[in-house]
Amino acid sequence: MLAATFDIGTTAVKAVVVNENGEAVFTGSSVIHTIETENFKEQDPDEWYEAFCGLSKELFEIIPAAEIGAVIFSGQMQDVIPVGADGKALGNAILYSDGRADEHSGQRGWKRAAGENARLTIF
Repeated sequence: MLAATFDIGTTAVKAVVVNENGEAVFTGSSVIHTIETENFKEQDPDEWYEAFCGLSKELFEIIPAAEIGAVIFSGQMQDVIPVGADGKALGNAILYSDGRADEHSGQRGWKRAAGENARLTIF
């Protein structure tokens, strides 16, 4: 049995299929683009989906679907994706590294109070 893994990262969608011994029998990657304007960082969720579909097509040209026993997904953390009632994206995803709310978040406030070299750890 094979396991297909997909990771939607900040620079690419990656796919790896591994066998029962943990050996990669398929690898693929598709670059995704980040839209950066000043402190805005966004990506198009449709580009993620298109990259996933393209990698899946490549994978199934080599490996029959019946041989895949598990599918695993991972992705970027803490992105905001506005969606409509139909589940489709209404616009770009706002990435976790987007800085447009820095001024309003507690992060800048505590750094001003404690000094720019201070570190905040949240447990």
